[in-house]
Amino acid sequence: MEELKERIIIKQDLKIKKIKIQDLFLRLIAENLFQKVFKYSAKLPLSDFYLTQEERMEKENMAALQNVREEGDKSPNIIKDNFIWSKMIPYKKGQIIENAVKLKDIGKLNVLSLDDKVQTLLSYDDAKPWSKIALENEFSIGENSYEVIRREKLFKEIQQFESEILFRSGWDGINHPAQLEDNRNPKFKMYIVNGILRKSAGLYSQGEDIWFEYNADFNNLDADVLETKSELVQLAFLVTAIRNKFAHNQLPAKEFYFYIRAKYGFADEPSVALVYLNFTKYAINEFKKVMI
Repeated sequence: MEELKERIIIKQDLKIKKIKIQDLFLRLIAENLFQKVFKYSAKLPLSDFYLTQEERMEKENMAALQNVREEGDKSPNIIKDNFIWSKMIPYKKGQIIENAVKLKDIGKLNVLSLDDKVQTLLSYDDAKPWSKIALENEFSIGENSYEVIRREKLFKEIQQFESEILFRSGWDGINHPAQLEDNRNPKFKMYIVNGILRKSAGLYSQGEDIWFEYNADFNNLDADVLETKSELVQLAFLVTAIRNKFAHNQLPAKEFYFYIRAKYGFADEPSVALVYLNFTKYAINEFKKVMI
């Protein structure tokens, strides 16, 4: 009898060891797949995912109750999931750091980190850490966020300024002035060069209007070159670059940000978008002082 019990115990131990080995390989496979899919390594200890049969049944029963909630019940949804994707792990990719992120949200963070605006923002201070909520506040949440300033404030300033140039350029309400066009299409650069600069000839050096119209690279800023230009042309260049980037849902390169803050201030603004908005307002006010 004792010998039989011992054989049963040994057989059960072997089954348990076999299951443990299978679980270990499954964990290693899961970690490898996670790395390949999300380009981010994560440790997935089995102890974090194990639930007893009673715990699983309790969660499933609670989730099923969602189907019989009374009208007006606004209590949080209880989701029947596989538990694994809700596991919290630390996340660090470059300057983006989160102490606890659900496994299912890693992909969203990876996509966020690859966004052009995010990469440009990170380049403004490559030593500054950013959390997900800090990036959301910078780009999408609140009155000082990029999206709100871009959609509701900056373009409003630009459009009002364009309207003033348009009427001062002899617009009859029907035919758009040719001098404000490029290849028969209205273009902000032409509004600036013909609507502002060439009507203020005494305020910039000879040939700077030609440089602005034909040679200026609004995607890149060479501070040494820009500093040789007159103040009016510097403002024109910077405003045009900002307007173009925001029109394409982008941020200007870090050189623009540093140049504006170093020369014109706006260092204490709560968001980078607000720096560009307030500089644009300042530049437009300066333009209006010389408009005829």
